[in-house]
Amino acid sequence: MSQFGTIGLIGFIDAVLYNMKYSKRNGCWSSQVQANPAKARQVSSVCQHGVQFMGISKTNSKPSRKPSVKSVTSSKQASLYHHLHQQLSHEKLRPGEQIPAERKLAEQFSISYMTARSAVQTLVDEGLLVKRERVGIYVPVDINKRLNQPRVNVLAGESDNIYQTTFVDRITHRLARRRCFANLRRLGNQPSDITRAIAMLSDLDVPAVVMMGDYVRERELAQAMLAHPQLMLVGYDLTAIGLHSVLCDDAAAAQMAVNLLQKNGHRKIALIGRNAKSPIDQQIVRSFESSTASHKNTWFLPRSTKPMRYRVEQLISRHLKIGGLPCTAVICIGSETTNALIEVLQAFGISIHQQVSLVALGLADDLTSTHPRIACIDPQLDKQVDYAVNSAALWRRGKKVERLHCVSPRLITGNSISKLQ
Repeated sequence: MSQFGTIGLIGFIDAVLYNMKYSKRNGCWSSQVQANPAKARQVSSVCQHGVQFMGISKTNSKPSRKPSVKSVTSSKQASLYHHLHQQLSHEKLRPGEQIPAERKLAEQFSISYMTARSAVQTLVDEGLLVKRERVGIYVPVDINKRLNQPRVNVLAGESDNIYQTTFVDRITHRLARRRCFANLRRLGNQPSDITRAIAMLSDLDVPAVVMMGDYVRERELAQAMLAHPQLMLVGYDLTAIGLHSVLCDDAAAAQMAVNLLQKNGHRKIALIGRNAKSPIDQQIVRSFESSTASHKNTWFLPRSTKPMRYRVEQLISRHLKIGGLPCTAVICIGSETTNALIEVLQAFGISIHQQVSLVALGLADDLTSTHPRIACIDPQLDKQVDYAVNSAALWRRGKKVERLHCVSPRLITGNSISKLQ
């Protein structure tokens, strides 16, 4: 991750994320701020701190719609990209025709092989060219349909993340139903992933949908996002720095889980978080710790590159060694974490429902088939995706979109909660 000093993007976003209970855009305030004017003043002071970067000034936190930095995409790469795009648009490259090899294009345009490859790969990612391994690169037979098809740029995280993968599946399905092409980028740890994502967002005329992830903190990518007038962030509220956002009310989800357990007589409740630095986890923890439960414990998984099951096992075994779990119920953040916790508890011979109650904060569809069925507070990702897709359609028609949209979590009952006397 890029580092930029004490008043850089990460410091600013972290400050906003940590205090994020507000959103004043287009006259819309969140309910939390309406109920807490002191918090509104506190967050407002954070946002109007002497920070000037990416078009955000002291007195106006609305970002400039002009890109504030040069795109990392070189002019040579852009030149080749537009040349090939024009040839496709004007049918100089016919459907099914093979285009020249990347090395030949590099020689023809006097550019490096990697620059030519990046330009061609961008067209492949957009579905305007088809790459066949060890054969060549061809024009799709339905190129005219693809050129005329509305497009939405989509950024998501790595494929090994359940939530990110579910998001990709649902948004591509929704866009296909609307006969739109999902121009997808999956962002991993490679610098080239960020480079290609920034190149994609440089097209300000194409609506974009970005799934919340750690990559949002990359300086250049964050700048490209702030410069885009038709971009929707899914999963967290960053309206304070000018981004359109749609999200589930995570604080309400945590409170809903606590209320459910308290209703069944539980007073000793533990919350298991994935990452202490995650802004989403931080918001859930704040809501949990402000709840009325008499005995609260917050545990975060140990930081490690090892599988989730190993990290959960380390956490649980640590508490078992010092006298057992100090709680009668557990709230677990994330479907993947919950699935790992279920396996670990079963391996230790701890019965869910009889010995410890369990509530998951995550996608109900991603919870493995278990007995008993796990009670879940679902973030309704389908509704978040629907709003993002509808917003893209409105932008294409030149309509305005609400700056912030919040989806209420949904309780899915299960039999993983015992009733205490």
